[in-house]
Amino acid sequence: MFNPEFYVDLVNAEFATQLSAPIDVVQLTSRHPRILVRIEEYLKQHPLKSGQFSHYRPARYFSENVKQLAGKIPAEAKLRFNEAFTALNKLI
Repeated sequence: MFNPEFYVDLVNAEFATQLSAPIDVVQLTSRHPRILVRIEEYLKQHPLKSGQFSHYRPARYFSENVKQLAGKIPAEAKLRFNEAFTALNKLI
């Protein structure tokens, strides 16, 4: 739902103390269509200092900081969320 740059920003914020350096989207050289898989492949070559990557943590970071992040959410992501919820509402 989020574009790669915004999602990587969430990962960098949540794992700031565990990353050797913040991840830059251009460092994700995998051609896999899913950003999550690209990050996991990157972390195989650049492991966290401690612990393991979990895709739940960036989601939690987002939900806990949504007020501060609201202005940074790309318009395209907002549109995708709107379309998803519109489709879901039609099913109800």
